[in-house]
Amino acid sequence: MMQSRTDRATTPAARRGTWTLVTIVILGAAILATGAWSARPDPGDEPPIRVVNGSMNITIGAGSWSDGGNAWVPSDGGNPGQYDVKIQCGAGANCANGSKASGNVVKITYSDGFVATVTPSGGHTGVTPKAQLTKVSNAMLRYGQTGVGFIKSVQVLGGGQPLTCTFASAGALTAITICPAGGSACQ
Repeated sequence: MMQSRTDRATTPAARRGTWTLVTIVILGAAILATGAWSARPDPGDEPPIRVVNGSMNITIGAGSWSDGGNAWVPSDGGNPGQYDVKIQCGAGANCANGSKASGNVVKITYSDGFVATVTPSGGHTGVTPKAQLTKVSNAMLRYGQTGVGFIKSVQVLGGGQPLTCTFASAGALTAITICPAGGSACQ
């Protein structure tokens, strides 16, 4: 009786059935993997943005700032709208040095109440309000005068891992680095 089962399992019809099943499983796995991969947002390839204290200097890692209508936008790369943020700070900050956050809105508040906002803008990062940020070089925007005022807080909102960090003085913050999600400068 066992012999006949072995014989049936090796018949051409049985082998075709096995290969058909294997093919269907492989194709199904490929379709699922492709669907799962395409459902993930593109991490973007814009260079990181670094905000340093004193006057609010907003510097782009590569390329230049371009006029994007109502916002300053990087000339290179794109961003689907999710940011990773890393805070470098010291004494006088209510968050730890190296704190990380993620979201789709970053608000940076200056000691005089001015707020610079980093948000998605037409597939790029937009920095507003454009009229109050001076383009001092291709790679740098500035608000305020050096030595007058300081960055009081940074808020990362809109999904991901939100964070609000405040700074008691100019010396409390070293830098804020803003990257497209997954950007190595924010890891």
